[in-house]
Amino acid sequence: MTRITLLLLLVAPALLLGLGLGWLARKPPVAPIMRLQVALDKTRPDGGMALSPDGTMLAFVATDSSGPNHLYLRRLDRLESQAMPAAGRATAPAFSPDGQQIAYLDPPTTLRRISVLGSPPVTISDSAAFAGLHWSKDGWIYFVTLHNDLARIPAAGGPVEILPAQDSAGAHPGLFTPYALPNGKGILLGAAFAGGGYEVQVLDLATHRLKTLVQGLRPVYAEPGRLLYSTAEGTLFEAPFDQDRMVLTGPAEQIGTGLYSPLPGWIDFAVSRTGMLVYLSVAGAHVSGLNFVTVDRAGKEQVLSYSVRVRY
Repeated sequence: MTRITLLLLLVAPALLLGLGLGWLARKPPVAPIMRLQVALDKTRPDGGMALSPDGTMLAFVATDSSGPNHLYLRRLDRLESQAMPAAGRATAPAFSPDGQQIAYLDPPTTLRRISVLGSPPVTISDSAAFAGLHWSKDGWIYFVTLHNDLARIPAAGGPVEILPAQDSAGAHPGLFTPYALPNGKGILLGAAFAGGGYEVQVLDLATHRLKTLVQGLRPVYAEPGRLLYSTAEGTLFEAPFDQDRMVLTGPAEQIGTGLYSPLPGWIDFAVSRTGMLVYLSVAGAHVSGLNFVTVDRAGKEQVLSYSVRVRY
């Protein structure tokens, strides 16, 4: 049976950071729960997060006493988060396929990349909008332009390629959070409509047609064959997905609730190729400690024995 195990961290005063090792294959090997304290100190996550493909690094954007939208890198075998030098204002980080670079948006329109070793950032494009990024394994960075066009650009830089995208009625919804399927056949997208509501859609790169998969937003593909997405209310779901046919092959299951939304329609979570899941979730305003909580697929929570006090 396919299952995902989540590990949640309750962080005072009002955020919960969840981290889990998920087994996204049938009859998975037994794996230990990873216990991680992400020391946010006085920072407030507010602009996106990303996991490296191998699950060893977490990039996130946070506001601290020196100002908003700083890019931080946390190596999960270390105790401290590292502020990335000269990263300016940052949103929507995305790791390169080899995990050695991070692409991010420098508002309002600049797309940059920076080495995880901290070398100066490199400008890739000046025509990106704040609507999410994805760095595909074939070297493209996907984003949405200020004119609501889905676009891609080589990670090394070069001309921007606009990808036509229309639904069956010829409409062009508001697009955000692109995610390229590993097989190169399609792009998962969040879609917003003028009358309200969100959909998870997939763009067929052969026909340039958008197809609705489910009501929701922030789609992410996870091996082998799972679609993760959230609702606008902050509930996280996963469903079996055939990336070759670009269709759901079974019902969705709820795997998390109360995800934090720093902006309307924007839900923060990330998945690595190793099956690690991390997300931000709203917690009680009066929580004064940091506790590890496991959550099974039925939604049952269990507080573990480990607890650390947090100063705030």
